[in-house]
Amino acid sequence: MLNGVELLESIKLIEKEKGISKESIINGLKEGLQKAYERFYDTDAIIKIDIDEKTGQITMHQELKVVEELDDDWLEITLQKARLQNPEAQIGDIIYKPIEFSEEFSRMVVNQVRQIFQQKIREAERARIYEQFVSLEGEVVQAKVVGMNRENNYVLDINGTTAYLWKSKTINNEVFQINEIIDVYIEVVDKESKLSQISISRTAPMFLTKLIEREVPEVRMGIVEVKAVSREPGKRSKVAVITHNENIEPIGAIIGVGGNRINRISDILKGEKIDIIKWDEDQNTYLINAMTPVKVISINKIGDEYDIVVPDTQLSLAIGKQGIAAKLIAGLLKTKINIFSYSTALKENMDILWNGDTTKQEVETNTYTPKTKVTKKEVKVEPVVKNVKKVAKNTTKKEENQIDVDALIAFQAEVEQEQELKMQEELLKQEQAYKDYEQSFDQTVVRDDFDLNDQKLETIKPVEIQSIKPVEVVEIKEEQPKKVVEVVKEEIKETNIEPVVKVEKEIKTEPVQQVVKTNTNKSNAKFEQSRSSYKKQKQKEEEIDFGFDLANEPDIDEIDANLKAFNDAILKQEDDEDLDIDLDDYDKYYD
Repeated sequence: MLNGVELLESIKLIEKEKGISKESIINGLKEGLQKAYERFYDTDAIIKIDIDEKTGQITMHQELKVVEELDDDWLEITLQKARLQNPEAQIGDIIYKPIEFSEEFSRMVVNQVRQIFQQKIREAERARIYEQFVSLEGEVVQAKVVGMNRENNYVLDINGTTAYLWKSKTINNEVFQINEIIDVYIEVVDKESKLSQISISRTAPMFLTKLIEREVPEVRMGIVEVKAVSREPGKRSKVAVITHNENIEPIGAIIGVGGNRINRISDILKGEKIDIIKWDEDQNTYLINAMTPVKVISINKIGDEYDIVVPDTQLSLAIGKQGIAAKLIAGLLKTKINIFSYSTALKENMDILWNGDTTKQEVETNTYTPKTKVTKKEVKVEPVVKNVKKVAKNTTKKEENQIDVDALIAFQAEVEQEQELKMQEELLKQEQAYKDYEQSFDQTVVRDDFDLNDQKLETIKPVEIQSIKPVEVVEIKEEQPKKVVEVVKEEIKETNIEPVVKVEKEIKTEPVQQVVKTNTNKSNAKFEQSRSSYKKQKQKEEEIDFGFDLANEPDIDEIDANLKAFNDAILKQEDDEDLDIDLDDYDKYYD
């Protein structure tokens, strides 16, 4: 059934790779053969199996009792048949009948023997793992990342033994690289588990405790003791410590010079923030230490719970983001806590014992209101106003979250004042833009060969017109060239004078007609408003040479009349091929 030489080689290989003794392997093989025989032949049969450790030869014998009359041929043998094997056999003797490994027997039992044999190997290996790691239970060890399974759990190698780091036991689903060496905490070593005997974690509170013990000599030597740990893995944790040497300050010992010790631990925990506090036998003092930096007004124990009152301005700090701070404090005390603001406690007529670390005078004088410095460089007008409204809205919903409203109102007034100054600056820019607008008319170029009906001529390209800056600077902004062209073209279409243009490209009649039909109401209104504003401002200032005399400026009403006449003429003759406009009349206006 089995080749003896191959069997011995397999035993040696298993012994080397799995670390299982030769004796355990042979005993497992014997048990497998016996169970296979009992399963496929007779469960009551008694089998004796021998394996020669030198040759690897396997022999099997069936144990039979010599009787006169046969009742069970799997357990008994007649005297006559027994004497064929042993001539001296007597009634009541035990005869061992050899079992031949027939081909049929081999086919039926080989797979079964293999399964049982492998099972025995696994059992022996589990025993080895347990003996090797049971002493490391509750310790931090280093492991090598060798892969991931189908459930995206990490497969680790710890001193040649496979272990699994479940995704739920990682810090915020942290990602590791293959062959990366990481620190893990061995929670439990199970002797009988068929999945993973070694349960490891990076989120257990004791993981942080053991890291502190490894990094801080004072803790390792027992001078400083870690009394309690509460964790929100990857976010924040609180550690309560006590010193057994009055000359050693426990918090400073753990933090280290410049925070070097605590920073190393935080890096291992993916940036987890670690608060170190002093442990105290007095529960009230211990709670006050745990609440640091929040001031405590009152601590009232009701049954197994604690009602804690804090200043209104520190309620959010006491609770923490997503309630993390409150959870950590409850974890340190191993009890439930309820945190209330001072105003809420008064409103609900709660017992305020004033047994914390602050006084009534400090609370009522609003000592704990945070003071924020804001520089002008940091001011952004619109977001600040929105934030003020948002804060005001929040204060109406939660009375306990009160803020310094007067300070915010003063700050808003300062912002509005700065906004007004900016508006004045924009007004000055508008006036300067109008000056540039007036000067631009002298820079236009007149072409005598302008003919709308000549398709060979180049298209009108208002290059000089585009250089004119807009009247409404603030509103136009990025669309400046487009709106300026519209304003000037609106003037052109309201006069009877032929337009002054610079011809550079092929003329296309359709775009010109489209310009003539543009609605001018809005642009003319802005033009008039800006012109009037500039004229009034100019009268108050000294005369400045802008290229023309403001006192001799053409009458605005006359200009408007000419523009309107020009526009009517174009509208009337836009479909007429013999469009006749005198450019000289248009030039007189600008002269």
